[in-house]
Amino acid sequence: MERVTWDSVLLGLDETLSFCRALELGKHVDSSRFLQHRTVLLRLMGALASGGPEMARAVFAGDPMASFLALTEAVELGGILPFLKACKPETVRRKLLEVLQGPAQVTAEDQNTNQGRNILFEFNVAAKLCDAKLSPQLGDHPDVSCSVDGREIFIECKRPLTLGGAAQAMGRAFRQLENDLKEAPAGARGAVAFSVSRLLNPGNQILSYTDEIAGKEALSRRIGEVSSFLGSRGLTPGPGIVGILWLVITPAVDRRTGVLTCTQFMNVEPICELGSTDERLFARLYEGLRFMWDEKKSRDRS
Repeated sequence: MERVTWDSVLLGLDETLSFCRALELGKHVDSSRFLQHRTVLLRLMGALASGGPEMARAVFAGDPMASFLALTEAVELGGILPFLKACKPETVRRKLLEVLQGPAQVTAEDQNTNQGRNILFEFNVAAKLCDAKLSPQLGDHPDVSCSVDGREIFIECKRPLTLGGAAQAMGRAFRQLENDLKEAPAGARGAVAFSVSRLLNPGNQILSYTDEIAGKEALSRRIGEVSSFLGSRGLTPGPGIVGILWLVITPAVDRRTGVLTCTQFMNVEPICELGSTDERLFARLYEGLRFMWDEKKSRDRS
């Protein structure tokens, strides 16, 4: 679990927007939803500075959806900067241009306007794989790929907004991976990266926990509920699809310290035969990601 304080969320947002400006995307930054998010973050930070966590939470509650989107999208954009710097500028510029598009409010989002947020999620997945030293590549089909022990893993990324749409999204991911794997190199496998942020938090909540272990357990339990629901829908992954990466981002507060954060958490679920070579391959992916989270935690404490 990665926890980023609200002031660090703002700093990360500013640094990535500066990177976008350096790629001559300044006019798109100026018209993007991220400047609106920045205004919301400044209001939250002002309340935190003048009245402490209680006042900041009251300001959050005054416009919860705007606060939720500002925090979660800003921490997501700020978190991808190391990956962006590792890529060739021409590789990421086109996709960043799309990331900067889209309405400020998710209620105004539809299939014609959701591309920016979808690509931001793909960047987030790729950035975590990059931190785990798994050599990610952005694409179109699949969305992201990486290399584990010399074998390719194709990853389809989905971010449903409702539980009702989640089963459809998972089914599409399975079908897309089946098609992609038909043209893949020998030994390639598929996985799904699935955002459950909006499924676990409609946008009006701050996750409250007593310590990090309790926070992890609460999020893991909620992700398990989504997984069980989707498992009951009769969805069947095709050959070569080995696992699911469940990701969630939510505003949070540690009740013990009162520190307000934006928290990211990932569960890794194998969906292949237990004890198989495919499960061992997916376990290697998990080990790399776990090492990445542990490294982040270590840096945060130093």
